[in-house]
Amino acid sequence: MTFSSGSNGVRRVGWQTPAMSLFMFTVGAVGTTGTCVSNFPDAGCVHFQYRSPGSQSTIWETGANVSATQREWVKSHFWEMQGDPPWFNFLLSWVPPAVTYFDLWAIHTGVALATEHPEWIMKDQNGNQLYLNYNCNGTACSQWAGDFSNPAFVQYQINWLGTLLDYGYTGVWLDDVNLFIDTSNASGTIVLPIDFTTGQVMTLTAWKKHMADFTVLTRQAFPNVQMIHNVQWYAGTRPAGTDPYVQEEILAADYINLERGVNDADLVAGDSEWGMNAKLAFVDVVHSLGRKVTIEEWGFDGDLGLAGYFLISSGLDAFSNTEVTPTNWDSGYDVVLGSPLGARYMWNGVIRRDFSDGLVLLNAFQGPTVTLPLPSTYTTTTGAEITSITLAGGTATVLSAPSLHPRRPN
Repeated sequence: MTFSSGSNGVRRVGWQTPAMSLFMFTVGAVGTTGTCVSNFPDAGCVHFQYRSPGSQSTIWETGANVSATQREWVKSHFWEMQGDPPWFNFLLSWVPPAVTYFDLWAIHTGVALATEHPEWIMKDQNGNQLYLNYNCNGTACSQWAGDFSNPAFVQYQINWLGTLLDYGYTGVWLDDVNLFIDTSNASGTIVLPIDFTTGQVMTLTAWKKHMADFTVLTRQAFPNVQMIHNVQWYAGTRPAGTDPYVQEEILAADYINLERGVNDADLVAGDSEWGMNAKLAFVDVVHSLGRKVTIEEWGFDGDLGLAGYFLISSGLDAFSNTEVTPTNWDSGYDVVLGSPLGARYMWNGVIRRDFSDGLVLLNAFQGPTVTLPLPSTYTTTTGAEITSITLAGGTATVLSAPSLHPRRPN
């Protein structure tokens, strides 16, 4: 991405194995709490959801090491946090609203449950135990596939989640809400499981029904807590989000988490069923069902992830970056664009959305490089004032009007 100047740049694998290492940081002046850290709907600012890195955690080992100034910085920048019991529990007395991590159906290979209840592990038609298809090395994968077609396992998981919520979490970040068959052998080859309810090889339709029903039962067990489902947006029938079981699952959530946000190179320009427009259209389906999304960026990618968030932000959608810490914060997350003037639209080959105090442009992957004149002088998230911009495929920009350039104090 280049500028033309005007007159004046983990997957989480479960809470059972967190490390506890000290995370010390320094901050400057603390700003006042704004709408971006409250539940006041505001589509022009970032509701940032901090996610703990879990087994690679660098967050606080002991609350005594976090000063009042540092705590205020956290509370003035993080709208919500996701933590991992048991080590995160002691932070609940002062952090912003926090949700617990929970894998809906994985059983870690090293935990006692795997040997105490082998009947709760999915098996193939030959009786071989199956894994959740992740982190497989040819000898084993890191997690067994819990049998969510077995009512006893489903009830165990719901009870265990209730135990975690009792610590004081306001909700749950549910991982592996997969509405496609995702069981494998140790080599990561997909293997169909046996359906507990029929004794036959599970069909895709049965899988989707069992998974959707599991999310509904979880919602019914905890009707007053925030439910965040980590999903694969492309699951189910096309167009994405129209599958009845996918919609049943969406309605059982408050938020749909989209890992990798918009920084997946498969999200290409045009109208491909796997492309950028298709993923953003899936968000439209979520919104049409009265639910919200979290755009989760993996690492820092300039303005790309941030632009994706603003293109779909409806007021209380959220944005997350797995690499953020209070010493590794992108100042672009402090930008305030004001009120949206409408929905996103195509403009000169890029996706655009206008706000009262700025605009957002995104050129999807494999899109041709374009140089675009801007309606007036704008300020980039790095502070440069520009009158035109060049965007290559897979890049984006978030621009604010220099005379209307509010930011959260940092």
